[in-house]
Amino acid sequence: MPNPAHVVTNPHDASRTARACIALVGALADDPRVRAAYEAWQHAHGLPPILSRLACDHHDVDAASQFRDAVLTGHDSDLTAMGNLVAAMGLAFDWLPQLLLAQFRTWALSEATGEPLRLDVTVPAEQLNDPDWNEKGRAPKKGHTHTEDLARNVAWYYRAEIKDPPDTVYGIAREYAAAANRHTPAHSVVDNGIARVKDLLAKIDLPGGLAI
Repeated sequence: MPNPAHVVTNPHDASRTARACIALVGALADDPRVRAAYEAWQHAHGLPPILSRLACDHHDVDAASQFRDAVLTGHDSDLTAMGNLVAAMGLAFDWLPQLLLAQFRTWALSEATGEPLRLDVTVPAEQLNDPDWNEKGRAPKKGHTHTEDLARNVAWYYRAEIKDPPDTVYGIAREYAAAANRHTPAHSVVDNGIARVKDLLAKIDLPGGLAI
């Protein structure tokens, strides 16, 4: 039985959790391990020559058909490879291999079409018919500040606990304090931000999973 604290039970938490997922993939995008895995995935699926053809002509119907077949083959083995990558980074989110594979396909599709594409994620509730789904929850704040804080907290989490080698919380806190013109230590701000993001990301470790 999942811990009730780790179940998404209202639309506000669902929205915030989905944005945290996207922010985590964004933070991982430039990780050398992820970039190397993406290149290996491309070659394993025979994509480089197909992408070269599409780069010359985005309307090449034959190349487009080959691209579609190539990215969709080997789904199970791809998920296994993504799971190994996630484990190598010290992460235990069951939904992350699925999300990384979707991101790889999105990156490849962007290359194929020449258009910037972005991943869209929603987090369904485990109890869609439960009256608690309409509980108040924590509503997202308006404007850019809240969005930036969530992305900032995810970036801190990546730097402190996922990046290899990691950055120290002390160093991150010093950067934050300097940028915010704070004259007092900011370690608690960084620690609390990381803890909030990890709590959000843990909310999807349940059967409902992700909708991508």
